[in-house]
Amino acid sequence: MRQLAAYSLSSSTKDPATARQRHTDAISIIERWLIKKGAEAPLQADGFFRSKTRKDDTGIYTISRHEHDGDELIDYTLIEKSFSGLDFSTTISALCSEDSSTIFCTLSVSSSDEAILDAYTDARCPAVIRDLLSTQEYWTYANVQISSAAKVVDSEAQVSDLVEHIKDEQSRKMPVVLVSEYDGEEAWPGFSEKIARDLVGAAEVVLITENGSRFLTAKVGKQHSCYLGAIRLYWPTTGTQEMPRSFVWTENSLLPEDESEDDIYAKRFQNKLRNLILSATAVAVTQPKRIKELHQLTATKELRDVRKSAEERIEQLELAIDDLTQKLEAAEHRNRVLSYQLQQAATITDIGQDDSNASNDEDNAPVKGEVRFYKKVANAASFDKMAQTNDCGHNAWQASNGAHKAKKGLTRFIGSNDWKSVQHCGTCTGGGVWKVEW
Repeated sequence: MRQLAAYSLSSSTKDPATARQRHTDAISIIERWLIKKGAEAPLQADGFFRSKTRKDDTGIYTISRHEHDGDELIDYTLIEKSFSGLDFSTTISALCSEDSSTIFCTLSVSSSDEAILDAYTDARCPAVIRDLLSTQEYWTYANVQISSAAKVVDSEAQVSDLVEHIKDEQSRKMPVVLVSEYDGEEAWPGFSEKIARDLVGAAEVVLITENGSRFLTAKVGKQHSCYLGAIRLYWPTTGTQEMPRSFVWTENSLLPEDESEDDIYAKRFQNKLRNLILSATAVAVTQPKRIKELHQLTATKELRDVRKSAEERIEQLELAIDDLTQKLEAAEHRNRVLSYQLQQAATITDIGQDDSNASNDEDNAPVKGEVRFYKKVANAASFDKMAQTNDCGHNAWQASNGAHKAKKGLTRFIGSNDWKSVQHCGTCTGGGVWKVEW
């Protein structure tokens, strides 16, 4: 079985009655979700159903309850069996303690038989998680409130708060996806809201305006900034580095040469980014300690009920169970880490993360006096798409007064427009060659 994603939601309160009410509300949302999936009401301890959300699938569900010292834990397991040969499993644990309500959810996939299938698995946020987060605002992860929408950053004060949050090793435990604008637009209209919906409970999504990008660049430098329609992913801070590890995709690397393929490119990037981050949650988000304890207490009680006359044997079994559980968890964690590392490497390569095409960094920035040559490779509505090329060898260079689309395309490709001069070759055809001196 391979774990695709994991979610942990917590709501703390000093009032036991409030904790109980929040737990009751969560149970109601979870069970309505099960019924929408196709389970028949009223729900039983287990049941078989034909999924309403997967038309060609069948599914089974189980519900179990655990209680100890006033704490209540309800476990829901939903398994949807697919004709493709894959079984998709969703487990949800809802815990109510005196001072908190906690939800832990995992998504997993496994094969029904021994066949090695050519089947793609695409991790998606379960609707029940979105339902929980959209109805109430008290849910947190690592003591930080979870937002279900993209946050807009524009002013210098907002950027300062964002930078401090990005650098905060103690409180920021979620990735931050920063979506920038160019000419007041995202690379794809509405992309920040779409990816925020996909990553709710797994990452924070921030939309930064052009004004905000200028403030951000002034504070952290171009190497760590995000501007001109680029999208940057900041992982949580670890160690003592000034800024956390991040990946950036420029607008030029995200958009297709043919505008008619915009929707295809947008959806593909959205899927890859979602799977990259959700696969990280499968490794990093672990089951809360109290839920593990209640599971072990329930298992222990069942053993004692069956083996009342064999106390010594039961003690040996408990020790063996604890030892095997620890070994199994360690093995599963190692497997998830290796699986995630392989998937991350493949995903980053697939969505264009490389030094030459998908970076705003200044590693190859031109220096004063340097001359570079560029050629037009495609035509867009308001700018020419450019690519760097070699000297054409001609000497018929002409002034580029006007040429607004070409200059706008150069700005998008280079990430800067502080050149000394721009000239156009009067001999070259097919879009021509441009000579830029810095």
